[in-house]
Amino acid sequence: LERLKKARDDKKVHAVFLELHNLAIPWGQVDELTTAIASLRKAGKKVFAYIEEGNARDYLVALACDDVCLPETSWLMPFSAIVTPNRRCMRLIVTAL
Repeated sequence: LERLKKARDDKKVHAVFLELHNLAIPWGQVDELTTAIASLRKAGKKVFAYIEEGNARDYLVALACDDVCLPETSWLMPFSAIVTPNRRCMRLIVTAL
């Protein structure tokens, strides 16, 4: 969280890339992380998430980001999603049920 706060205030940082893989943190820290991501985005920084496989915490954090990249072999289970090809990654568009 401290690094994200520093990135938010650093004028040389234009984007943040998060590689998520089976986060093993409590739900309260997931909330703190998504709040920090929202703060970065509000400061005009782009936030990208990359997931090969993960748990519900990874997906929740990824949804707070601007873009989510997945390799072609990835699949998502916890929510409804429409995935469209975008070069080497897939762009994720989440739809509410």
